[in-house]
Amino acid sequence: MSFETKDSGERLVFESGMQRDTTTGKTDYALVASGPMFKRWAELLTRGAIKYERNNWMKASGDAELERFKESAFRHFIQWFYGETDEDHAAAVFFNINGAEYVQSLSPAVASANRSEGCLGTPTKPIETGFPPWGTRPDEYGLE
Repeated sequence: MSFETKDSGERLVFESGMQRDTTTGKTDYALVASGPMFKRWAELLTRGAIKYERNNWMKASGDAELERFKESAFRHFIQWFYGETDEDHAAAVFFNINGAEYVQSLSPAVASANRSEGCLGTPTKPIETGFPPWGTRPDEYGLE
């Protein structure tokens, strides 16, 4: 394997005389640490590592695991949307979307088939969520 050193052609010169390429046009990965979600997602992954094992979710490799990630992402999104606080549903949405994207990255065929069907695939029957229909106010459904 051979690597190249990318060069924008621009230089940042420090007081010490050290020179570096600029960061213009480069992804700033530190931005994901802004706000509360980075820490909460890391805490969720840590609890999962204790409960199962470190990076257990990365054993996922097929359609069954992909569908489970999608199902869980949707359920946790709805729970977050309706303000449930029994778990960190927002972090669970991050976790499950990341897991689904991970599985899809393993197999171009899996990714292609699932993306062409839409986010939740093409269900053969209505999805039973147990949640009120979109647009229903919590007080109309007895969720106050």
